[in-house]
Amino acid sequence: MANCFANADFNFARGIVILKDPYSIVIENPGSIITGKAQMLKGGISEPRNRTIMKMFNLLHIGKGAGSGVPDIFSVWDEEGWIAPTVEEEYKPDRTRLTLAFKEKQAERGTKQAEKGTKQAEKRNKTSGKRNKTSGKRNKTSGKQNRQAEY
Repeated sequence: MANCFANADFNFARGIVILKDPYSIVIENPGSIITGKAQMLKGGISEPRNRTIMKMFNLLHIGKGAGSGVPDIFSVWDEEGWIAPTVEEEYKPDRTRLTLAFKEKQAERGTKQAEKGTKQAEKRNKTSGKRNKTSGKRNKTSGKQNRQAEY
């Protein structure tokens, strides 16, 4: 949201809009991307439209002012296994929209489920192995008791 406020063009009629539902967060701000979409996604260049607002966030230890905000968001979404965020630009009036969906990547989802299944199977095998060892001890004990009863 810091990026949204620092880069909004408040000369346009519609302001900042943030929509949240259980499946996504959509952040829209008036204005186009100053550095261009490709550079924004790449990161490394900080060119805030509202420098005073950016400075305020920096004083609150929010944001670095290094042009790394959007790439950081993409990294977090990737680490979480969610589909990549989308950045859209509209013109006349200029508007930028960032959509952050809480939807798992399909390919990774299958891999994660398989890994989870493997871990659960390994855990079950360890548990059943302990049970077998325990039952073996019980059988030995039962045998001793039977032998003592025979004498």
